[in-house]
Amino acid sequence: MSEPRARSASLEVQATGRFISLNDWACPYTDAEYAPQESSMPRFVPLLFLLGITGAPRHEVHLSHTRFVVEGSVVTGRIRLFHDDTEAALQRFTGRADLRVTATSAQRDAFQRYIDSTLVVTAGGTRLRARVVDAGPDTDVSTAPMWWYALEYRARRPVKGLAIRHVLMFDQFDNQRNILTVLTRPGDRRFSLYFAAGDTREQVLTF
Repeated sequence: MSEPRARSASLEVQATGRFISLNDWACPYTDAEYAPQESSMPRFVPLLFLLGITGAPRHEVHLSHTRFVVEGSVVTGRIRLFHDDTEAALQRFTGRADLRVTATSAQRDAFQRYIDSTLVVTAGGTRLRARVVDAGPDTDVSTAPMWWYALEYRARRPVKGLAIRHVLMFDQFDNQRNILTVLTRPGDRRFSLYFAAGDTREQVLTF
C-alpha cells in the first residue's frame, strides 16, 4: 500500500482548444465546501474531450468522479459517470446485453453489486460495503450525457482513515480515469486521489 502525497488539486481539462476547470465537469459544488486542498493527482490531467460539432456530444476519454464525505462512522458519496459507459459496464458485468441504465431499484441493485466489486473501500482493516441510495441523470454539464449514484458506507467505529482501490471500468476501457475526492468532517480536511487504468494499487489516506 502506498500513501498518496499531498499536492495542489488545481486541475484543468483541455476541451476543444480551451481549458475547462475539472470541477465544472466532475464536481459542480461550491469551492468553499468541496474543493480539494490535498491531492495525490498531478497538477494538470491532460484529458482531451472531443465534443461533436453537430448532433449529440461524443467523448473519447472515459472518466468518473466520486466524492466522499466522511463524518463519524458514516461515509456518504456521489459518483458521476458517462451514461453510455455505465450502461456498457453493467451489460458486461451482468451478462445482459439488453440492460438499460435507469433509476429503477433493479438497476440500482445491479450498480451496487458492480461498484462494490470495483471501488473497494476499507476502514480500520474492515471492508466497507457500498449501498446505493439514489440515482438519476445529471443535467449539470453540457458534454456527453452523465449519470450519478448516491452511495453510503457504514463502519462500526469512527473512520480515521481509508484504504481505497478504485478499478471501475478498467477492464472496459484502457484509458479509463477515476478521480475520487474526500472531505472529512469535522475539520474539513480535503484529499483527492487519481486512479488510471493499469494501476490497481490501493491508496491510503489517514485523517
